[in-house]
Amino acid sequence: MLWAHGDSFAVTTMAPWGEVNIASTLWDGFKIERQVTGPSCCPAQPRVTRIGIDLENAISSIWGKFGFHVGALQNSSFAVSENDGSAYASSQSGHMATHQMAYNAIGPVAPVSFDSSFQVAGGLTASTQSKDGYRGTERDRGPFDPIKAMSDRLARVGLRLDPITPPAAPSVPDFEKHLPRIGLHLAQMVDGIPAYERIKPASLDQLQGQVRRVLETREEDDSVSRYTDLLRLEAWAKGWPLTWRDPEGEDGERECYHLQFGGEWTSGSSDDPGPLHLPRRNLFSLTRIPMPDAPIWLAWHSCEAGGTFGSLRGNSMLVIYDLSKPAPRKFEDVVADANGFMVNNRIQKHFEFPSRYKANENVVLSHGPGAGALAIYDRKTRRFSHIATALENGDILYEAYVTADHRHVIQGNVDGSFYVYRISNGTQILSGRVIEDEVVVWNSSFEFDASAEAEALIDLTFPGQSGQFSLDRFGSKLRVDGLARKTMTLQHLPQPQSLTVPPSLKGDIALVNDREISLDLRFDAAQVTQVSIFQDGSLTAQVPAAEAAAKLTMPRSPDARWVTAIAEDKNGFASLPVSVDLGDPKTAQGARTHAVILGVNTYQDDALPSLNFALRDAGKFAQALSEQNQGSDDQINMTLLKDRRASTEKLRTAITETLAQAREGDHVLFYFAGHGLRDANGRFYLALSSTDPANLSETAVPFADLIEMFKDSPARMTVILDACHSGSAGTGFFASTDAVTTDLADLGSNVTMLAASKGREVSIESAETDGGLFTDALVAVLSTQRTEFDRNLNGRIEASELYLGVKSKVVAQSEGKQTPWLMKVRLVGDYVVF
Repeated sequence: MLWAHGDSFAVTTMAPWGEVNIASTLWDGFKIERQVTGPSCCPAQPRVTRIGIDLENAISSIWGKFGFHVGALQNSSFAVSENDGSAYASSQSGHMATHQMAYNAIGPVAPVSFDSSFQVAGGLTASTQSKDGYRGTERDRGPFDPIKAMSDRLARVGLRLDPITPPAAPSVPDFEKHLPRIGLHLAQMVDGIPAYERIKPASLDQLQGQVRRVLETREEDDSVSRYTDLLRLEAWAKGWPLTWRDPEGEDGERECYHLQFGGEWTSGSSDDPGPLHLPRRNLFSLTRIPMPDAPIWLAWHSCEAGGTFGSLRGNSMLVIYDLSKPAPRKFEDVVADANGFMVNNRIQKHFEFPSRYKANENVVLSHGPGAGALAIYDRKTRRFSHIATALENGDILYEAYVTADHRHVIQGNVDGSFYVYRISNGTQILSGRVIEDEVVVWNSSFEFDASAEAEALIDLTFPGQSGQFSLDRFGSKLRVDGLARKTMTLQHLPQPQSLTVPPSLKGDIALVNDREISLDLRFDAAQVTQVSIFQDGSLTAQVPAAEAAAKLTMPRSPDARWVTAIAEDKNGFASLPVSVDLGDPKTAQGARTHAVILGVNTYQDDALPSLNFALRDAGKFAQALSEQNQGSDDQINMTLLKDRRASTEKLRTAITETLAQAREGDHVLFYFAGHGLRDANGRFYLALSSTDPANLSETAVPFADLIEMFKDSPARMTVILDACHSGSAGTGFFASTDAVTTDLADLGSNVTMLAASKGREVSIESAETDGGLFTDALVAVLSTQRTEFDRNLNGRIEASELYLGVKSKVVAQSEGKQTPWLMKVRLVGDYVVF
């Protein structure tokens, strides 16, 4: 390694082909990689090879007999070059006239030299090549310390290394858990077990750091024998005459032979049936997939042969022993793919990366973590039906899946991004992201579908615009329910979109007096069609753009604190909100809180396990709500329904009477702790003590019926749902919390819904908290730790404060196993909840 201009540039040179690499240590925009300059024997040599880094003229230059590169330092892609991978392929087109023309095209401002030498002001400083100055024997050497090694190297050029401990990388999302929520159902597969690996795949830590390097480990022959003997025994049990034997004799030792059918070793095709012999010496990896009928073994063999480095030739082979099939009679029955190559100009095939394998009755799926390679092997035809390399963001590829229809394959990356490809033609049809336990999927036109919160977590950017615009701001035009299913079944193709930047809105919102507010808003009248005004989250006015351009005055809703304005264009795209907290009115107008609280512990049907803390959680929440309203101007009207005394009739009556009393500016709260169920059609029900799972329509409460009751209320609604206590949530008749989003989607009321857990997560109960983690966190934010979560110190708990507080406590206490989620329907901006 060589250093140029202090530590501003790192230069490396190595054999074969006088390879030169230059990279800036100050930014990632300048990098020249694998530039060929000379013969296969040697690295680049002064007086034979030119390496120039000219800061005065901002020009980089590399040339030798078999290749050259002359380009701008500010942009290494602006260059004239010849780089054909090896001297054999070189056209030797470089000469001084070519180099001078390239210099002139860039435009030097100072004199230049065209000597074939290392031309760097101040010279190049070499790092040591003596094992970092270590003295001793191999036996004395301890584990390699990369930090110390780099510190020692930098010290020799007068630099000091101060390591920075990186933040903990986020955990890899559970794709198998989240993808079905968006319609991407996965085929059941059996994971392969790596039995032997000479080269390890990129680790999770490396992928999270986007490091593609693999670590080589060489195992003892005994460990190889242990696994190869198991393969031999299992093969013979299935009628496969397989043995392990290395080629003998001078020819066998120097050539790349991987298989022997009958009496002849071969690295190519053979039609001679007979005993199948395999060499251990060429084995790079061996994987066993424990299928129910018979195991599948996959072996990667590779070796190199030849007299000199420049003439080294190699042969690499992936052999699949599917022991459920008849014994092989020809080469192609077991050899799935092969690669013959010259070592000094090798192009790796998909199986020549350290890979992971999984299989089912139809296919074997392989993927190379960090290597950007996917492949699908058809067990019936014994051929690969899909091979893909150099995948988008393949350096962070972590997992791969086949969809349940066996027509698509999914690439899952360590950062939560994923891509869906058609197996038939390799076309990428969908992209997506799992983020904060939410999932969103989109197509090439940015039409999308998303779980409850995901669309607010993914942003679009526009050329020339500094802002980011979340997907939910385009929902009216771009959202396509069931997009994944419709795309995979060709029911929906990407529709051309002419996306425009959402409108911009600025301005001031203030009080005229205790009962009136004024809005002085600024926007582009040619783009905006109307301005919508929300008070405490509820829509109270929609004003045409022409009127909104003048200063507006309007009534303040009873006891409203938060006022939000949003501008909309003709496409329905919305601006970022302009919001203000007006504070409490000087004279309260008597807005009231109405609460219906239901907790069910005991279930009479054996199919519904009784709960320990649901009833207690309901009581704790009711007590916290009452205590918080004591001594305040807020009035509360509460109905608490408990366990067996809560019938469907009593619940409907309580909600009907509560809604009848509620008026504009009031807050209606519904809390439920118990089991949530679903019927064969996916409808969501609240289970009461007397609920019969076989007769939900008559003995449980349809959530859609409650939503219908809420629909016409002028009050603001909050639904708090703790309904996924079963470990079977999302299976059978136990519902996941995703099931309620369908019922809420078409609701016309102003509803906030806070659910205890996402998707198929379980709402955890704990004896330590004497209840559920969710309600314990809810009570803390509402009452016992209120000042800690009142972030703006206004004495109230807004929707954002409620969600962030409850979520942070539950995620921490459950160690990430339970994540509450918040859904708002027709509510915009922040607003007071408690």
